[in-house]
Amino acid sequence: MRVCYFGTYDEEDPRNKVIIKGLKSNNIEIIECHSSLFKVKYQWVVPLNYINLIRKFVSLRKKYDVVIVGFSMIGSFIDVFLVKLLTKKKIILNPLVSLYGTLVTDRKIIKNFILSRMIHGFERVVYTIVDVIMVDTFQNMHYICRNFYISESKCKRVLVSADTSLFYPRKEKDDDCFTAIFWGGHDNPLHGIKYIVKAGHILESYKDIRIIIAGKHKISSNFNQSNVQFVGFVKDLQKLINEADVCLGIFGGTEKAMNVIPNKVYESLAMKKAVITGKSSAVGEVLTDRRNVILCEMANAESLASSILLLRENKELREKIALEGYRLFIKHLTPEKVGEDIKTWL
Repeated sequence: MRVCYFGTYDEEDPRNKVIIKGLKSNNIEIIECHSSLFKVKYQWVVPLNYINLIRKFVSLRKKYDVVIVGFSMIGSFIDVFLVKLLTKKKIILNPLVSLYGTLVTDRKIIKNFILSRMIHGFERVVYTIVDVIMVDTFQNMHYICRNFYISESKCKRVLVSADTSLFYPRKEKDDDCFTAIFWGGHDNPLHGIKYIVKAGHILESYKDIRIIIAGKHKISSNFNQSNVQFVGFVKDLQKLINEADVCLGIFGGTEKAMNVIPNKVYESLAMKKAVITGKSSAVGEVLTDRRNVILCEMANAESLASSILLLRENKELREKIALEGYRLFIKHLTPEKVGEDIKTWL
C-alpha cells in the first residue's frame, strides 16, 4: 500500500514524525507531498507553498492509495480543502487538536463571537468532507463528535507516542538533588504552569527538591523562588529529561487538558522516567495511577506538591512507576505499534 502524506505540516513535529516512521516500519510506502519552497514555521501562510504543493501532488499521477493530511494546526484544515479538489481517493485527517477548541475555548485567542462561529463552521465542514479523522484519545473523539456533530464511526484513535530515535533511557543521574522537570510554553492553559509554581512554593522548605521549568515563560520575569528554576528554551531536551527524578505532565484542568495526553508524557515514558500528571479520563485510557504513573488532581497545587513529595520519599515506588511506564511504552506505545494499529484500518 502507498500512502501520500500531504500538506503544509511541520516535518519536525513529533506527531507527524511518529506516524510516518510507524507506517514505514510496517511496510507501508510513504510518499511525502510537502510544501518546502519557503522554510518557515507556519508554511501555510506562504501562498506560493500551495502552488508548489499542487505541482508535487499532480506529479504523483495518483500513484497512491490513500492520502493522510499531516498535522499543522491551522494549515492541516486548509490542506483538506485543497486535496479534496485534487483527488477522489480516501482522505484521512490528522488534526491532533481541535482548531476551535484551541483558539477559542482553550487559549481564548479568538474572542469575537462571529469569527469564533466562522471557525467552528469551518472546522465542522472539514470534518464532514474527510473520510477518517485521527484522534489521540477517545475523550478527544467524544469532544469532536459532540461539538461538530460528527459520527464516532468516522474517528480512529491513534495514540501520540514518541520518537524513539531521540527519546530512550540513558544512564541514571548521579546527583542527590530530587529534580522534577517540566517543559512547555506559558501560553498554553492546559499546562497549568501556575500550579507547578505554587507546588514549588509549598515545597520550598524541602531544600533537596528542585523544580526546573523549560520553555518560554512570562512568569519568570517577576518570579523569585529558590527551588523553582526557569531555564528558557533547551536545545538538548533529552539531556534535561535525563536529569529528572520525575517528569511533570499537564495540570491546567481546562476542557482540552481533560481530553488529551501530551507529547511530554509519552516522551518521559520512553526515557524510563516516573511521570506525575493531572487526573483525567483521557489519561486513564492509557495509564494507571500508582502502577505506571502518579495522578494528582487537576488545577490543584497542593495535590501536585503531595505527589512530588510522595515520589521523593519513596524511591521504590518511583523506580516501579518508571519501569512499568517504560514497559507499557515498549509494549503498546512505540511508533511501530502506532503504525501497526493504523495499518489495520487503512
